[in-house]
Amino acid sequence: MEYCSNLLATEREIIEHGTSVEEISETLTLPNPRYQNIVRFGKGRFYSKVDPTICYLRKEGDRYVLPRYYFGQPKSTDGLVMGRRTSFNHRITLRDYQTTTPRCMIRRGF
Repeated sequence: MEYCSNLLATEREIIEHGTSVEEISETLTLPNPRYQNIVRFGKGRFYSKVDPTICYLRKEGDRYVLPRYYFGQPKSTDGLVMGRRTSFNHRITLRDYQTTTPRCMIRRGF
């Protein structure tokens, strides 16, 4: 599994978590609000092709793309993409009431 902005998992890895692709597809299929508005208000029903549902599961190659924390927090950091360190010069100055938050974040290791 690879954690980026989304979770990339093969079917075997999904089965290892005790679920199937069909079950995930059912839980990640939600009503389309645009379609519901068309039905509710009766406008545009004949002029636009809008799917009644939206599915947040898709397949790219041999992997499935899921929301990032669908299976909860990752148990290990293997495959976890946290971004990259950057270094740049800036001329931003914080106001007095804004300086406490960054100090707390630095102390806590963020």
